[in-house]
Amino acid sequence: MQKNIISELGEDVFSLRLLKDEGVGIATDKNGKNYFLFDSKDYWYDLIQERYPSELKCKCKNKKFMIIADYEERSESNDVKCIHLTTRCETCGSEKKQMSIDIDYSPTNQLVEMPLEFCEKPKIKYKYYELTMFWVKKDLIDFLRWLRNKKYIISVWYWENDSRKLSVNVRNEIFDIVDSTYLSIYISENEPVFNVQDDEKSVYVQREIWRKEEIIELGSPISMVYEMNKRGNLYYMHFCTEFIKDGRVFSKTEEFCNNTKQVIEWLKTRYVIKRGKNCYDNQNELERLFGEKYV
Repeated sequence: MQKNIISELGEDVFSLRLLKDEGVGIATDKNGKNYFLFDSKDYWYDLIQERYPSELKCKCKNKKFMIIADYEERSESNDVKCIHLTTRCETCGSEKKQMSIDIDYSPTNQLVEMPLEFCEKPKIKYKYYELTMFWVKKDLIDFLRWLRNKKYIISVWYWENDSRKLSVNVRNEIFDIVDSTYLSIYISENEPVFNVQDDEKSVYVQREIWRKEEIIELGSPISMVYEMNKRGNLYYMHFCTEFIKDGRVFSKTEEFCNNTKQVIEWLKTRYVIKRGKNCYDNQNELERLFGEKYV
């Protein structure tokens, strides 16, 4: 089923900002009103923290398009399986398939009946952190031991016998698990509830769970060589102290914010840590947290 996308005010020509790999986008009409495309509201704000997409441009340099949605339905129901989004240039009339959006939930009638959802503020930032550490294994063990002594809950998503496993609130066995290949370590004050999908062999943890939940995530390391063939590991740590809901920025709990400060303070007294250059934050707070150890 094909459908030309028209706004509630009858507008059918838009400028577009798309994140094609994620199947997410914003459409803006000639009056400057912004609309989320399909279910983009659920993902847009988290995705634009790293980069804000530029306006789509036709090869003729025009930036105004009509939008055509081609809905692919599931064979066993009327639910939408996939949406193929095509644009038609207002100036030269050329058509181009821009992206396909896979849909894995039900019901999906709102995607057909209301493909546009008004967006008051398409560009909102919140405080998030990306820390990088260059460690040898002993550094990781020291960090995990400190976390355990501070009564933090440590959960690990890891490989075991060619299957992905998730262990919540790991204690002494944490040191055995990190000897194997792990995917992520999750650090929290309270026992977290993970949104997981699983099959007969593997468990899949929700991607970037740290954005909404009060969790610090330490990803699996990248092995690197330095100083005449010595080896170490590059670790990335992510967390945020704010989140966006219904187009507004909210702070996470004071307890979680204090915990993240404790973790940062422990790290910066022992290691030089670097904050990702694209992260959004208040510069004064950044200097207060990192001092001269910030690179």
